[in-house]
Amino acid sequence: MGRPLIELIETVREAIPLNKEFYDVAKTNISQVGRVWVVYGAPGSGKTQYLVNLLNSGVLPRPISVVVFNRSVKRYIESIVGDADCIDIKTIDGYAVGHVGFENMVNMNGDIEEGIETLRFSVSRIAKLPYSRDPYITLDGNALIEGFDYAANKGGREGIKTYIDLLDEAYDGLGVVPELYLACLQGRIRRLGSLECPGPAYDFTLARLELYGSRAPVMHECGRVRTVIVDEVQDLSPLMWGIIGHWAADLEAMVFAGDVDQIVYRNLHFADPEIPRWLYNEALKDRGGWTLKKLALSYRVAEGIDRLAINLLGAIDDELSPWRNWEGVRGRHGMVYIETVEEGLAEILADYARDEELRWGERTYAILTATNDLVLDLTATLLQVCAEGGEGSLSCVVPHFLKGVPSFIMRAINMANDALMNKLDVTQATLKGLGITEDMVRSVAAILKYVGHRLEDYRRVNPWIRVDEAIRNIFERELDPKHLVYHNNPKAPVFIDTIYTSKGLEFDRVYIVNFVREGARVSRDKWGARLFYVGLTRSRGSVVILTTNKEGYIEWFPTKQIAELARKVGTEVIEK
Repeated sequence: MGRPLIELIETVREAIPLNKEFYDVAKTNISQVGRVWVVYGAPGSGKTQYLVNLLNSGVLPRPISVVVFNRSVKRYIESIVGDADCIDIKTIDGYAVGHVGFENMVNMNGDIEEGIETLRFSVSRIAKLPYSRDPYITLDGNALIEGFDYAANKGGREGIKTYIDLLDEAYDGLGVVPELYLACLQGRIRRLGSLECPGPAYDFTLARLELYGSRAPVMHECGRVRTVIVDEVQDLSPLMWGIIGHWAADLEAMVFAGDVDQIVYRNLHFADPEIPRWLYNEALKDRGGWTLKKLALSYRVAEGIDRLAINLLGAIDDELSPWRNWEGVRGRHGMVYIETVEEGLAEILADYARDEELRWGERTYAILTATNDLVLDLTATLLQVCAEGGEGSLSCVVPHFLKGVPSFIMRAINMANDALMNKLDVTQATLKGLGITEDMVRSVAAILKYVGHRLEDYRRVNPWIRVDEAIRNIFERELDPKHLVYHNNPKAPVFIDTIYTSKGLEFDRVYIVNFVREGARVSRDKWGARLFYVGLTRSRGSVVILTTNKEGYIEWFPTKQIAELARKVGTEVIEK
């Protein structure tokens, strides 16, 4: 069915009723907590640092559970707090896995995510729907089973049932795919084709549902938790709020931190501003035991960029947040550059060649996209530009250049290595015939061209070296896949990924890709504006808006209007 199926799934998802019980439980039980801190602040205003200060202040009763949204924030807080007694830092899914027991989760050789992906792939294959294991590619099968996650987070167990029923009504038999997935997990069927069902077992979604209704966590040797801190509250799903709400019945203190203008997970699991706004309004009442902390001065975002970000959001979203009036770094006048994507990528490579601070990761750039597929597209383009020659080209495909998309580059390198070692035909037509994606074909071709350049260098230095030995040296010394893992290379100078993934990060310069492929499902309403806003506010300096005139691509937000708005609010704009 192609794209129309994905559009149908999105229509079905929006028809799933919200389970108001999640919000009612949260409001009722949080209202009864003795001490509550509500911390709202601008991007880069130090919300996370404020939480760390509270943790170290001694005012919060221990044991303390800190609920973070991603692993990077978890690592950051752990690096400051250290091995403090009776403080536990996890994501919601971390607490869910602990609740049901790791041994009861779907896993493959001890890897939960691999176990879940294998099961979802098998279900899609039985239904003859395409499914990609690559997190940057969403196919029909991915969208159909991800709808199962969305339904649970918005409507709970009843939401899953409604989702399956609505799918069957929309297209006869379509609901069998998530139903098969659920039946396999629950142990109601024994096999999915060649795959033995692991059930009864839990994936992350079912583990969250099981966690709902539980008491506050018990910390080993410290007893039941007395304080819960929740970061990035704007991106919690209704189900997550229900979980936090049930915990609140056991607690003496709670801390909530976030910024409702930075909601980016609306489409993933129905992140909604209702509870964050309720918390803010309750704190405004000056009720006993409640403290409202507003952090209105950013230590990251330059004045010019903050004015553009605030006004861009206000121009699209008339539902202004009461805490939106914040200030950027005074005296730092970030500018907006408008360039084609080719100009932007060439600029990054030229800077890398001549700027030692960038080359050693003391300065960092980010290329941020609205959709996953463009991450691979731009990575492949960068590899091609590197391979074609030019300033800095011979070093820029070395793995340490890029953060992000490590598995994609790793597969391309392994495929190129295999082709050379086995003397395979590596023409683009042959690679396409094997069912390899266009982005992967371009990347393999670029790596092969790079290896050709380096082979010439090796033979100039040592004319007697055997070709196979030189190729082996190139792959082992310069293109070793083990160096591609992000956690092993935190100082890579260029981060390329979606805006979603950039949450909580900051860079010296940000390149926002202001276009998408034709047919891409990208929001241009207030939720899309919030995503663009988050992208703008990742920068410590200037922002570059990247455009294209290539066929098959369309603008995300009108670049001309962004430039006009920037000039109107006093932000300098330079168009190449």
